[in-house]
Amino acid sequence: MRAAHLLLDAPPAVLSDDLALPLSGWKESALIAGFAALQTKLAQETSPAEAKMLLQSVRAITVLRARYVEDLLAEAYQRGVRQYVVLGAGLDSYALRTNLELRIFELDHPSTQGWKRERLAALGLQTGPQHHFVPIDFEAESPLLALARAGFRADRPSFFSWLGVINYLGQAAIFDTLRALAQLPRESAIVFDYVLPDHLLDAAGRRLVSTLLADMSARGEPGQSFFAPEELGQRVLSLGFGAVVDLGPEEANARYFTGRSDGLELPRPCPAHLMHARIS
Repeated sequence: MRAAHLLLDAPPAVLSDDLALPLSGWKESALIAGFAALQTKLAQETSPAEAKMLLQSVRAITVLRARYVEDLLAEAYQRGVRQYVVLGAGLDSYALRTNLELRIFELDHPSTQGWKRERLAALGLQTGPQHHFVPIDFEAESPLLALARAGFRADRPSFFSWLGVINYLGQAAIFDTLRALAQLPRESAIVFDYVLPDHLLDAAGRRLVSTLLADMSARGEPGQSFFAPEELGQRVLSLGFGAVVDLGPEEANARYFTGRSDGLELPRPCPAHLMHARIS
């Protein structure tokens, strides 16, 4: 999706991840053809206009969440944060693109992490000594315990991102993780995305979620956890965070998608929201 954003959407890019395409292993022509075929398939099930909207929405959500994290991380860096933890890193390329002097810890399932390291080796890409790969099963182990093995300093403020993960976890794993992170020093923070329940969506939103979840379920990752923004915000505050901000489509569109010539933006209502929880 990050690579497709650069290929299919008009400039300026919301997220300029020029490593997304090579890391994915796709050829540019194959990726464009794949999106065209998917849009045609979706158009048979809905309409050409809605098929285009569905795919644009997924690209918008994908690049927005990464851009939002990187913007907030830059702000945290100005406040003195020097540790960045990516929970469920996938093929995230931030460690290869940043100029900030950060200790970066990438946590992910061993098989996913192994695939990424194979891709990096195939491309001749190397990360520095401040970049750490940490294998983990989020359902079975606390991220802080896994991080301790890699030299993470729990006595120093840290910034965490947790994107594209919690929808596929049970609530016990989600809130156990957040509760543990809430004990970190002041100025620590986390940004995570989550999916709204069906009753808060319109028909188009429900179709978008259904399409995405069917695809992920076929890959062995069925959706498990869905949240209403206000209820989730209160629950996160109760864990010990001092401030919680929920980013919905109105603010996100005003901040990142205003004035675009291609119509790229988040749908309203948007199935996915972002939450920024900070220890103050």
